[in-house]
Amino acid sequence: MSSSQCQYAENVSSHSKEHCHTKIGKLYDDVEILLKPMSETHDTTMRTAKAFTQVDAISNNTETLLSKMNKAINQLSDEKWNMTTTLDTLKDIERSLDIDTIAKTHWTAIQK
Repeated sequence: MSSSQCQYAENVSSHSKEHCHTKIGKLYDDVEILLKPMSETHDTTMRTAKAFTQVDAISNNTETLLSKMNKAINQLSDEKWNMTTTLDTLKDIERSLDIDTIAKTHWTAIQK
């Protein structure tokens, strides 16, 4: 191979290397451009999944609290019924003892 042919081969080789480096640089840029939206989509998906699990946890907690509230209301209702029954019984006892007459007699005697 002659000297000029060697130099030509080196120039072509050098040119090919530069061309390859340029193409590889462009390929990296293109891949980066493609990956950026995918990364953003992944981030959005992860935020959505996290929000969904938080909503699910809040929903479960709300359901538990509503169940406890329902039990408390039922207990209050039972207590109200027990108190009403007790008051009715006390009124029946008061009527049967005729406390008004006894109280009037007692107060009249004390005042004399």
